[in-house]
Amino acid sequence: MSDLSHLLHELVMTMDAQGERKLAPFGLSMRRFVTLTIIGEHPGVVARQLADAVGVTEAGMSGIVRDLADAGLVRAEGVPGGGRAKPVTLTPAGARRLSEATAALGGSFDDVVRAAGEDPDDLSARLARVIAQLNADPAD
Repeated sequence: MSDLSHLLHELVMTMDAQGERKLAPFGLSMRRFVTLTIIGEHPGVVARQLADAVGVTEAGMSGIVRDLADAGLVRAEGVPGGGRAKPVTLTPAGARRLSEATAALGGSFDDVVRAAGEDPDDLSARLARVIAQLNADPAD
């Protein structure tokens, strides 16, 4: 493993662990936070699309959506002619929880990046380009 790939792996593991701790007061895990974020950005997304985006099975995502719905954070309701697919949207409580959790999580990571002498927006843009390149790479 190259130094860069090892450092990126360590970064992700550290961010996930810190994220879990920072999200705990909101009753969220990183996976549930990411799911809420995607639903907030793409209202009406269905569980299959969420599963692909989050990297879990459809069954796993069904459980996550059910838990979020039981907590009153999302609504998953069938639509006429929609088959079994149920579009998922944030409830007002879900939108508030996501906003609060995003502020707690996003601000802290931005602060860490600034303390390391980097600009969070610039780093985000550079990482987005790397991710896009990885996704476009025909070598996989």
